[in-house]
Amino acid sequence: MKKQINWLAKVFTLMLLVFSMLLAGCGGGGGSAQSVVACVENSWSPDPATVPIGQNFTQTSNCGDTRGAIGTLDTWINRGGAPETVLFKSYSSSVMRDIAASSDGNGGLIAFGRSSANVNNKGVVTQLNSAGQEIWRVQIDSPLGNTLIPHTVTTDGNRIIVLYERLPLHDWNIYAYDINGNGGYISETNIGYGLSSAKVVIDGTNLLISRVQPSVPLPAPIPFSSSMLYYASMISSDAPISVAPAISPEFVTMDAVGINVFGQGQYMKYGRDLSVLQAPQPLPQFDDIQSVVTIADKTYVAGTLSGALVLSELGNPAFRNTKGLAIGADKVTLHTDSIGNLYISIGNRFGLVNKATGDFVTINPAAISAMPSFISGANFFSVSGTSTIESLPLSRVQ
Repeated sequence: MKKQINWLAKVFTLMLLVFSMLLAGCGGGGGSAQSVVACVENSWSPDPATVPIGQNFTQTSNCGDTRGAIGTLDTWINRGGAPETVLFKSYSSSVMRDIAASSDGNGGLIAFGRSSANVNNKGVVTQLNSAGQEIWRVQIDSPLGNTLIPHTVTTDGNRIIVLYERLPLHDWNIYAYDINGNGGYISETNIGYGLSSAKVVIDGTNLLISRVQPSVPLPAPIPFSSSMLYYASMISSDAPISVAPAISPEFVTMDAVGINVFGQGQYMKYGRDLSVLQAPQPLPQFDDIQSVVTIADKTYVAGTLSGALVLSELGNPAFRNTKGLAIGADKVTLHTDSIGNLYISIGNRFGLVNKATGDFVTINPAAISAMPSFISGANFFSVSGTSTIESLPLSRVQ
């Protein structure tokens, strides 16, 4: 009897164990019923507000599910540790890369870049206002199989001229828009092949184009073009006038009298009819000219001599800064603002130049990682890497 009671107790204990396992949702073997509690999705990450506008990305829920989304980040944001410096608009590679940019004449900017990593033959031109908002965007299409290389974008506040190169033939082209992004103002025009560099200057309703022949031609069968200056009307069908300059036109600026040309350590001047006004003359104070800017009737030149900075005003020996500032591998760029001030950037250092003496003091804002490429309104702007535009208020360097 005692053995039978013990046996029944064991059976009862086993039944309790099986029952408790079923209540806990654990089957006793294959095919046993299970209790499943569904996951409730209540969050998705990352937030679209943290991803650049227009960029496609994948969100993941708290339950592990995924879905496609589009970024909405399209505002100025503070850059960490430097409230006086703002990160302008950061384009992802799905929107624009290899950016060239210029002032739009109204405190904002015109940006020009290659479309995306997967569409190398397309370019994008866009206008951003001073609040960092995109006003319009248009696309440039090149033939399939080509790679579009953006070089410069230039505007006078009425017209926008983009300069780009197309691989594999290395043909350089310009295209023009009005300030509202309407294309076809000037249809795509080839200005040369295999160039070392080229520049575009807007002169009222006319256009000055300079192209520089490479010192070492590209390998055959890629053609290359000789150095040349073109001066053309943008409102008439008249053929442009041209001249093969006596010196390589590495830098060109315009003033009320005509065209200033710098290259190969020399300077010369042409009229707007491309007649020679000043024969080539050497600039012995420079080993290397890096930047030229014309403000009203005065032209300023920056470069190096024996590795040290030289800053001069053309034709004014009293204005010459040769204090032996070693600049190493840094590049020098001169800038002007809407009221005729002269600024200098050396690497990521910026300064306001005293136009009476050539003296300047630079600051080095750690949050700016590239040399500024232009001034618009009250800010310096610089392109950092391939897809980020940064700004620095001019008040910080005055």
